Amino acid sequence: IQVEHAKTGSKSPGFGLTLTAHTTTDVQYGAQLSSETWKLANGNEPLNDTDVTPEDLGIDCACRLIDEIYRGGCVDSHNQTLSLLLMTLTQQHVSHIVTGMLT
Repeated sequence: IQVEHAKTGSKSPGFGLTLTAHTTTDVQYGAQLSSETWKLANGNEPLNDTDVTPEDLGIDCACRLIDEIYRGGCVDSHNQTLSLLLMTLTQQHVSHIVTGMLT
């Protein structure tokens, strides 16, 4: 577990979490969530951080990581479009990726 704290003097606009899972075959799964993203996804206005607790954010991010693992892809659903776009810029039959259900 790696924890990073910002040591700035200003008020923080929010907080976030990145979870990764590493398999025995060197595949890495990941999920990211911030307090602003969480509030927007749950229909709340992004005004302040009193609406979301770190525990709520952690549970939701863990569920997203489990969902990525369940989908079976090696590219998470948020990065599929970027990966496919970059693959179109390379020569034919050079790049290969494994994705879950396309989003």
